[in-house]
Amino acid sequence: MAQEQCEQRESEENQGRSQAEGERKESRTTESSESYVTRLQKVILQNLRVVVNNVHVRFEDTGVSRREKSFNFGVLVDQVQYSSTNNRFERVFLNIDDKKRENRSFSMLEVKQAAMYWNTNVHENWTKNSEFVNLDCAKTIDFSKKYVENLKRKYHQFQQNYNQNQVYLIQPLDLTIKWRSNLNQKLQPNVPLSTDNIDIS
Repeated sequence: MAQEQCEQRESEENQGRSQAEGERKESRTTESSESYVTRLQKVILQNLRVVVNNVHVRFEDTGVSRREKSFNFGVLVDQVQYSSTNNRFERVFLNIDDKKRENRSFSMLEVKQAAMYWNTNVHENWTKNSEFVNLDCAKTIDFSKKYVENLKRKYHQFQQNYNQNQVYLIQPLDLTIKWRSNLNQKLQPNVPLSTDNIDIS
Protein backbone atom coordinates (compact mmCIF):
# COMPACT_ATOMS: atom_id res chain seq x y z
CA MET A 1 0.00 0.00 0.00
CA ALA A 2 2.79 2.39 0.98
CA GLN A 3 4.66 1.48 -2.20
CA GLU A 4 1.60 2.28 -4.34
CA GLN A 5 1.22 5.69 -2.63
CA CYS A 6 4.89 6.41 -3.17
CA GLU A 7 4.66 5.50 -6.86
CA GLN A 8 1.53 7.63 -7.27
CA ARG A 9 3.23 10.60 -5.59
CA GLU A 10 6.29 10.18 -7.80
CA SER A 11 4.07 10.02 -10.89
CA GLU A 12 2.28 13.22 -9.89
CA GLU A 13 5.62 14.96 -9.31
CA ASN A 14 6.87 13.86 -12.73
CA GLN A 15 3.69 15.17 -14.37
CA GLY A 16 4.09 18.48 -12.53
CA ARG A 17 7.72 18.79 -13.67
CA SER A 18 6.77 17.94 -17.26
CA GLN A 19 3.99 20.52 -17.23
CA ALA A 20 6.27 23.19 -15.76
CA GLU A 21 8.98 22.41 -18.33
CA GLY A 22 6.40 22.62 -21.11
CA GLU A 23 5.21 26.00 -19.86
CA ARG A 24 8.82 27.28 -19.73
CA LYS A 25 9.46 26.10 -23.29
CA GLU A 26 6.26 27.77 -24.48
CA SER A 27 7.22 30.99 -22.67
CA ARG A 28 10.71 30.96 -24.26
CA THR A 29 9.18 30.36 -27.70
CA THR A 30 6.75 33.26 -27.22
CA GLU A 31 9.53 35.58 -26.03
CA SER A 32 11.72 34.56 -28.96
CA SER A 33 8.87 35.19 -31.38
CA GLU A 34 8.10 38.59 -29.85
CA SER A 35 11.76 39.63 -29.88
CA TYR A 36 12.04 38.63 -33.56
CA VAL A 37 8.96 40.66 -34.50
CA THR A 38 10.20 43.65 -32.47
CA ARG A 39 13.62 43.46 -34.08
CA LEU A 40 12.08 43.20 -37.55
CA GLN A 41 9.97 46.30 -36.87
CA LYS A 42 13.08 48.22 -35.78
CA VAL A 43 15.00 47.17 -38.89
CA ILE A 44 12.12 48.28 -41.16
CA LEU A 45 11.69 51.63 -39.39
CA GLN A 46 15.43 52.26 -39.33
CA ASN A 47 15.70 51.71 -43.08
CA LEU A 48 12.47 53.45 -44.04
CA ARG A 49 12.85 56.12 -46.73
CA VAL A 50 10.20 58.76 -47.44
CA VAL A 51 10.19 60.32 -50.92
CA VAL A 52 7.67 62.88 -52.21
CA ASN A 53 7.87 64.13 -55.81
CA ASN A 54 6.39 67.11 -57.65
CA VAL A 55 4.92 69.20 -54.85
CA HIS A 56 2.89 72.30 -55.78
CA VAL A 57 1.03 74.17 -53.05
CA ARG A 58 -0.89 77.24 -54.29
CA PHE A 59 -2.87 79.92 -52.44
CA GLU A 60 -5.27 82.33 -54.13
CA ASP A 61 -6.89 85.51 -52.86
CA THR A 62 -9.71 86.62 -55.12
CA GLY A 63 -10.26 90.11 -53.80
CA VAL A 64 -10.88 89.11 -50.19
CA SER A 65 -8.01 90.90 -48.48
CA ARG A 66 -7.96 93.76 -51.03
CA ARG A 67 -11.03 94.65 -53.05
CA GLU A 68 -10.78 94.41 -56.82
CA LYS A 69 -7.20 93.14 -56.53
CA SER A 70 -6.42 89.45 -56.67
CA PHE A 71 -3.12 87.74 -56.08
CA ASN A 72 -1.77 84.23 -55.76
CA PHE A 73 1.43 82.57 -54.64
CA GLY A 74 2.74 79.04 -54.61
CA VAL A 75 5.54 76.81 -53.39
CA LEU A 76 7.14 74.31 -55.77
CA VAL A 77 9.39 71.38 -54.85
CA ASP A 78 10.69 68.78 -57.29
CA GLN A 79 11.50 66.24 -54.60
CA VAL A 80 11.63 65.82 -50.82
CA GLN A 81 13.51 62.83 -49.42
CA TYR A 82 14.07 61.82 -45.77
CA SER A 83 15.82 58.78 -44.34
CA SER A 84 18.26 57.56 -41.74
CA THR A 85 21.88 57.22 -42.83
CA ASN A 86 25.18 55.82 -41.66
CA ASN A 87 27.75 57.98 -39.87
CA ARG A 88 29.00 59.31 -43.24
CA PHE A 89 25.46 60.37 -44.19
CA GLU A 90 25.22 57.73 -46.88
CA ARG A 91 21.92 56.03 -47.64
CA VAL A 92 22.78 52.35 -47.16
CA PHE A 93 21.14 49.42 -45.39
CA LEU A 94 21.51 50.07 -41.66
CA ASN A 95 22.26 47.47 -39.02
CA ILE A 96 20.51 48.32 -35.75
CA ASP A 97 23.34 46.68 -33.78
CA ASP A 98 25.81 49.21 -35.21
CA LYS A 99 23.53 52.00 -34.08
CA LYS A 100 23.42 50.59 -30.55
CA ARG A 101 27.21 50.29 -30.41
CA GLU A 102 27.74 53.85 -31.61
CA ASN A 103 25.00 55.27 -29.38
CA ARG A 104 24.31 57.76 -32.16
CA SER A 105 21.83 58.06 -35.00
CA PHE A 106 22.15 59.94 -38.27
CA SER A 107 19.46 61.17 -40.63
CA MET A 108 19.21 63.45 -43.65
CA LEU A 109 16.52 65.54 -45.34
CA GLU A 110 17.03 66.61 -48.95
CA VAL A 111 14.86 69.16 -50.75
CA LYS A 112 15.50 69.56 -54.47
CA GLN A 113 14.57 72.59 -56.54
CA ALA A 114 12.39 74.39 -54.02
CA ALA A 115 10.99 77.71 -55.28
CA MET A 116 8.25 80.22 -54.60
CA TYR A 117 6.29 82.42 -56.99
CA TRP A 118 4.08 85.41 -56.22
CA ASN A 119 1.68 87.04 -58.68
CA THR A 120 0.03 90.36 -57.82
CA ASN A 121 -2.87 92.14 -59.52
CA VAL A 122 -3.78 89.04 -61.48
CA HIS A 123 -6.87 89.18 -63.68
CA GLU A 124 -7.89 85.59 -63.20
CA ASN A 125 -7.32 82.92 -60.57
CA TRP A 126 -7.80 79.19 -60.98
CA THR A 127 -10.76 79.14 -58.61
CA LYS A 128 -12.56 81.62 -60.89
CA ASN A 129 -11.74 79.60 -64.00
CA SER A 130 -14.77 77.45 -64.90
CA GLU A 131 -12.58 75.14 -66.95
CA PHE A 132 -10.34 74.44 -63.96
CA VAL A 133 -13.18 74.09 -61.42
CA ASN A 134 -14.89 71.36 -63.47
CA LEU A 135 -11.75 69.25 -63.90
CA ASP A 136 -11.45 65.87 -62.21
CA CYS A 137 -8.52 65.04 -59.94
CA ALA A 138 -6.19 63.64 -62.64
CA LYS A 139 -6.80 66.54 -65.03
CA THR A 140 -6.31 69.02 -62.19
CA ILE A 141 -2.85 67.58 -61.64
CA ASP A 142 -2.12 67.86 -65.38
CA PHE A 143 -3.30 71.48 -65.30
CA SER A 144 -0.90 72.20 -62.44
CA LYS A 145 1.99 70.41 -64.19
CA LYS A 146 1.53 72.50 -67.34
CA TYR A 147 1.57 75.67 -65.23
CA VAL A 148 4.80 74.61 -63.50
CA GLU A 149 6.42 73.64 -66.81
CA ASN A 150 5.54 77.08 -68.17
CA LEU A 151 7.14 78.72 -65.14
CA LYS A 152 10.31 76.66 -65.63
CA ARG A 153 10.44 77.60 -69.30
CA LYS A 154 10.10 81.31 -68.44
CA TYR A 155 12.78 80.93 -65.76
CA HIS A 156 15.13 79.32 -68.27
CA GLN A 157 14.52 82.24 -70.64
CA PHE A 158 15.20 84.63 -67.75
CA GLN A 159 18.53 82.91 -67.06
CA GLN A 160 19.46 83.20 -70.73
CA ASN A 161 18.49 86.92 -70.68
CA TYR A 162 15.68 86.27 -73.14
CA ASN A 163 13.14 87.44 -70.59
CA GLN A 164 13.66 90.42 -68.29
CA ASN A 165 10.70 89.63 -66.03
CA GLN A 166 11.46 87.94 -62.75
CA VAL A 167 9.66 84.58 -62.55
CA TYR A 168 10.17 83.48 -58.93
CA LEU A 169 10.10 85.38 -55.67
CA ILE A 170 12.53 82.72 -54.35
CA GLN A 171 14.56 81.15 -57.13
CA PRO A 172 14.96 77.33 -57.24
CA LEU A 173 17.39 76.03 -54.66
CA ASP A 174 18.51 72.74 -53.13
CA LEU A 175 18.47 72.23 -49.38
CA THR A 176 20.18 69.49 -47.37
CA ILE A 177 19.77 69.11 -43.61
CA LYS A 178 21.84 66.52 -41.71
CA TRP A 179 21.06 65.50 -38.13
CA ARG A 180 23.28 63.71 -35.65
CA SER A 181 21.57 62.56 -32.43
CA ASN A 182 23.12 61.24 -29.23
CA LEU A 183 21.29 58.09 -28.05
CA ASN A 184 23.15 57.78 -24.76
CA GLN A 185 20.62 57.98 -21.92
CA LYS A 186 23.23 59.48 -19.58
CA LEU A 187 23.78 63.18 -20.13
CA GLN A 188 27.39 64.09 -20.83
CA PRO A 189 28.52 67.68 -20.19
CA ASN A 190 30.53 68.11 -23.41
CA VAL A 191 28.33 66.03 -25.74
CA PRO A 192 25.23 67.73 -27.23
CA LEU A 193 22.00 65.79 -27.55
CA SER A 194 21.87 66.61 -31.25
CA THR A 195 23.68 68.59 -33.90
CA ASP A 196 22.64 69.63 -37.39
CA ASN A 197 24.20 70.94 -40.54
CA ILE A 198 22.30 72.88 -43.25
CA ASP A 199 23.57 73.23 -46.82
CA ILE A 200 21.79 75.49 -49.33
CA SER A 201 22.76 75.65 -52.98
